[in-house]
Amino acid sequence: MVEGMAVENELGPVFSPTGPDAELYGAAEGFPIADRSLPIQPGNPYQPKYRVGAFSHFDEIYPTRRIKRAATPWMFKRSQAEFSYSYRGNRSSLTEYLSRNPVTGLLIARDDEIFFEHYQYGRTDRDRLISQSMAKSITGMLIGIAIFGRRDQIGRRHDGDLRAGIEGYGIWQDADPRPASYVLGR
Repeated sequence: MVEGMAVENELGPVFSPTGPDAELYGAAEGFPIADRSLPIQPGNPYQPKYRVGAFSHFDEIYPTRRIKRAATPWMFKRSQAEFSYSYRGNRSSLTEYLSRNPVTGLLIARDDEIFFEHYQYGRTDRDRLISQSMAKSITGMLIGIAIFGRRDQIGRRHDGDLRAGIEGYGIWQDADPRPASYVLGR
């Protein structure tokens, strides 16, 4: 592999050892993980050189609860598709987007097909990348779908009130700011 070149499989994921401003994000040090004794700042929690390492190793920095994988994993098909979008009045590709933005991984899928999968900064499809608001959005959509389709099967609060939520954080805001306890399922 030529230094700084992405490794591509015909229909598989693309792995790039670099990305935009890679030196700022700690490339020379292998995208290090910050020492726990360093002060954590609100918002983006680390100095730039620690962000790639931190956002792909959160489970080593903060307590987490692992979810077991399925006994039989879902197998995705792979297809090629050309994606483009308008950026500052010009058509741009996803590859151009990634060349301008510090994204560790980008995956586009629909149903059981993966159309685009690209990793930067030495990350791979084996890294556990932090999803931040993406996970909340997907959870909210799934809860909405479940409520719309099977209102009787999801989100019954212990006091009998039918609302959607997970561990008290739902798709609405109660007047009482204390989290309530919710049960998903029957």
